[in-house]
Formats: sequence, structure tokens, C-alpha cells
Amino acid sequence: MPTCLELSDDDDPKTTGQFNPLNWIALGKTYNSDLPGFVRHAYNTAIEIPSEFQAFVTPDKNMPVRGFLCLPLPKQSGGRVQVEIEKWFSNGEVDGDPHLLRSRPIPPPNFLAQLTERLPQAWLDGAKSIADFRFNEGRGGAEVLSLAKGALEILDSIGWDATLAYQRGGMSMSTCTTILGEKWLTDENFSAIVEEMQKGTRRDGVFVTGSFFASCLEECARDGRNFDNADVLKHVSKLVRRKDIKKLFFPINVHGFHWITGFVDFIEHKIGYGQDDSSVKQDPESETQPMTRKMVEVGISDIQVDEGGDMMELKDVKLVTESQHILHTPVKRKKPASHDDDESESDDLQMTPLKKKKFIPAGEGKSKSAKSRRKRLEDYLAGKLKFSTEELDEWERVILEEDPRGKIDRKDVTRAYHSRCDKTECTALRKEEKRKAITKNIPTLESLGFTLTKSTLKSTVPSSSIPALLSAPAASQSTQSKDTMNADRVPCAGLSVKHDRRIIILLRRAAGTGGGGRDERKIAEEEYGKMYGDLTKEEKRAVGDLQHASHTWSYDHKRERVYSKSCKLWIHSITRDKPKTCSGCLALLDLKVFKTALRKPEPKPEDLKYVNKKNRNEVVGEMYIKNLGVKEIVENAVCDRYIRIYISDMI
Repeated sequence: MPTCLELSDDDDPKTTGQFNPLNWIALGKTYNSDLPGFVRHAYNTAIEIPSEFQAFVTPDKNMPVRGFLCLPLPKQSGGRVQVEIEKWFSNGEVDGDPHLLRSRPIPPPNFLAQLTERLPQAWLDGAKSIADFRFNEGRGGAEVLSLAKGALEILDSIGWDATLAYQRGGMSMSTCTTILGEKWLTDENFSAIVEEMQKGTRRDGVFVTGSFFASCLEECARDGRNFDNADVLKHVSKLVRRKDIKKLFFPINVHGFHWITGFVDFIEHKIGYGQDDSSVKQDPESETQPMTRKMVEVGISDIQVDEGGDMMELKDVKLVTESQHILHTPVKRKKPASHDDDESESDDLQMTPLKKKKFIPAGEGKSKSAKSRRKRLEDYLAGKLKFSTEELDEWERVILEEDPRGKIDRKDVTRAYHSRCDKTECTALRKEEKRKAITKNIPTLESLGFTLTKSTLKSTVPSSSIPALLSAPAASQSTQSKDTMNADRVPCAGLSVKHDRRIIILLRRAAGTGGGGRDERKIAEEEYGKMYGDLTKEEKRAVGDLQHASHTWSYDHKRERVYSKSCKLWIHSITRDKPKTCSGCLALLDLKVFKTALRKPEPKPEDLKYVNKKNRNEVVGEMYIKNLGVKEIVENAVCDRYIRIYISDMI
């Protein structure tokens, strides 16, 4: 309770005048030392503890010491208050039971000091009570009752620590207590919030993604890495393109204590963030500027923007449809042929060898369907086959189902235009020169009209247009101590069999330190302009170093876990006794390259001899036989049978 203001001798209201609330309260006046004494006396009277509450606040003077020590006193809270101070003052009458205060934690001292400082002005502005928003006393409307009943029904039907569907089943009910209390919002909370928001925003042309998206951009901006081929950006771009999303929102954590909302507007051509400037004392521009610049540099690679029906296409490309049913087969992505060379999307020690499929050039198939397609094409080119308007409409419908921005040429049905075409989708771009040319012309956000100026980094959208849960105002950093910030942190436990049972197979099969690196063939082409097989020994070693440095995840064989290179190390969690996984590691489960690594089966023992030497961790193997004390025996053995018999006796 704030200290009452002292009154001087001339502050007696009997001599200085009578206080009339109609002349002072809620009239826009400022509370300062120049106010008459009777006004300050009225303020002191208003903040006095009522007599009926005195017994509650001050125990009986004759209470024994032991009884005094056993009094249930409220604890001092160190939690962060997430509602700005002005909203704590209410014009409503006091309607709470003071005995409830015994069971509630006292707000942090620094927050009480700020509340005390603003109390006189709030009283003069018409405030009659204080609403503690930590306990949902916002004096809402009649809808609060129905919401409360619905919440009670849910709480009666679900276990206190039951497993929830969020984060692929890796989140429990106890994690939700962070939202109801005064603790920091965690990545787990935002993941659940984002998943719920996605259910109702896509139909409005809005896509909301998790905090891993901002972490990925921050990492590439910090390390100067090129992420235009990253799976996370491709994943978002495909969703934007396929779902016709106009706006993208994603949460950003800045300064370690504040959440803001980043956005990309594909219609207005804007990149920036939104926040409530009145509640933040530190400008997040210092952290968002490199991230926003990197978004412009790398682009979200082939995102198409539709403005008033005018397509911004990558390039009109002629599609020769010899391998397709004329007017019956949609445009499909051409899958690359299987190969068994020494490059793979992940560093596998024990990779099952694959047999090459027989290559059949387009237009030379021997199946009945291939012969039928070839015959229809020949008849059409010879003028023997004509198509009706209905058939052309059906052909156009099939094309538009596959690509809403695609086009057909009604005068020549062998031509089709695919707005999302890239180097793997167009048979007409198989030559190396054309492939490089189209790669250079892939539009980035900058080429689509986005400008990177200081104005775009400011808050270009009001907080009211941003989803409320992601743009909630935050208090200053001073309201949360470092000890409180670290009190509920637990280390990230990575991915394990709890997330996917195939992870144990991946760990048994891969002997390297990590995986998910870039293809060595692509690195050789980009860095040296040559095929990987044409590189010198030194160049291959350099390519291998670059490939190893680009790993997306790392292996922990001893603990049987997989960690992302973007792992956040620590997680703010309400339950410290259970292992938790950060959003960076969980995002691996959505990466195509990681899914590919999980799908590979464990090889048979007789196939291990086919493993490429560069994927064999010979250093670890040599250390192991040294620990067993059998290195000399293995090196000098006359046969394998002798080695097996000797080692089996030792083990």
C-alpha cells in the first residue's frame, strides 16, 4: 500500500475549502504539488485501509508469538507482469474479498513502485479500484461466464499432466499453466498458440508460422549463410503459393524478454514487425534489421504474387507433353532418377546400396499407355485429331487444379505454361546453360517490389491488425530479474525415439557426427564450376569441409539423440522434471532431408562392405579396438575367424 501524503497545517479541509468530486475527478486535471490541500486530503482518505479490513491486515496485538509466526502470509512474486500498468486501474467499485489476498503472491517490488507512482494520477482520473489481471479480474462482460463454464468442463475431462496433440504429442497439459500465471511465455506456448491460430487464419489468406522461422532467419543473418535453398524457406514458400496466402506472420523474441510479431505482406510489398510501442522501452530494430535484410537477400525463393489477376511468373516455358496424355494428365514434377553414387543427402555410414533403374528416354516407352499417348500425339500433330470445346475446358481445369496460375494454349495443346516451374519441372530446360539462366532469374522479395529502407523496419502495421496473442504488450526488462528468467529453464533434450521410433535406426546406421548437409555435387558446381568427379584431391577435400559445415543436425550416439544446429539449448518450461525439446530441434521432423534419412532402412551385415570409405568413421573404430586392447591382433591377424574367436573370449 502506498505511503500517505503528509499534510501541513494549512491543509485542513475546514479552512481551505470542501472537496467536490464533480469539480476534480475525471476532468483531465494533473495531480501535482500545486493542488489545494483539500484535494490531497481527499486522496489520502481514498487510499486509507477501511476499518473492516484492519483486522485482516494487522493481527491482534495480544496474539502470541507462535501464533503470529504461523500466520499464512502471501509470497513475494518475481514473475514478469505482462499487462501494462494503466490497465490495472479500474473505474469499477471494489468487489473482491480481501481474504483472497492471503493466497495470492504479491507483485514484484519494482512493479509495486511503478503502481504507487501512478496511483495519485489514476485516482484523479476516476479510478476507484485496482484489477489484478494476473487472476483474470478484468471485469469482463457477460461472455466471461460462458467462457469460464467451458474452461471448467475441459479441466474436468483432461488430466493435469496429460499429453496434448501440439508439437507432435511432445507437449503436456502442465505447460499451459504458464499462460494462466505470471511466468514467461515459452516456445512451447507459442507453438500451441500458432497451431490453434492456423486453424482459423488460412481461410482469410493469412499464414502464421512458429518461432523457428525467425530463428532460421536470425541464424543466416548472423552467420552470413545463404538460405535460399533451405527446406524451411521452401516449406513456407510452397504453403504460401499453394494456399494462396497473402500475409505471413511469425513471432520474434528480441532482447531476450520481449515477443513481437514479424510479418511479410505479399500484396503491399512490406516487411517489418508490429508491436505496442507504449509498452516497450527498447527498440527491437537493432535485432530485426539484419533479419529483415536477410529476408530480402535470400528471398523466399519462388513465391508468386497475384495482383489484380496479373501473374508475376518466373518465366513462360514450353512444356512438350510427349510423356503425358493429351488433355488428360496434369503437369507433374519430374522425379530424378535413382542413383547409387557416393553422395547422399545425409552422412550415412551403412547405406543400403540401390540398383539403378533402366533409363528410358521420353517418348520411347514400351507400355500400352505410352504407346497410346504417342499415337494420340502423332494424330494431333498430323491434324487427324481434333478436340471439342468441352475437352479443352476439361484440359484447362486439370491444369488449373495442379497450378492455379497456369495457362494453356488452345491453338496448340502441346504447349502449357507453368507459373511455378523450376529446373526440375520443365523438360525443356534440361540443358545446363538454360538451367543456370533460370536459376539466376528466380524472383526474390526484393525483385517483387519489397524495399529495404529504414521505414520498412519500423512498425508498418498497427497492433490491432496483428493476431492478439502474438502482439500482446510486454512490460520493460526491469520487471523481470535474470534469476527469475533462468529459474524455469531446462536444457533441450533433442529428438529421440519418443518423437520417431526410426531415430534409433538412424543412429545405428549413421556413424558420422551429423547429417543434412548440402549435396557435394551442387557445392562442386557452384564453387568450382565442375562435376564432382572432375575435382582434384584438394578440391574434393575443400568440398567435403563445406559439406560438413552445412550439416543441419548432429548425432549423439551415446544418449541416442539428434540435435538441430539451430537448437536453442535452453527451454522455459513449467515442469523441470521432464525432458523437453526446443522448437529448433522439433522443426527437423518437418524437413524433407531429415524425413529421407529416417526412411532409409538398417542395412544387412553383408551389405556393409559397399559403404563408401568417406562415410566410415575409421577414427572411432580405431579408438574402440584400442580400448579393447586388440589393435595389434586385428592388424596382424591371419584370418577373420581368428579375430572373432579371440575377441569373443575377451568380451
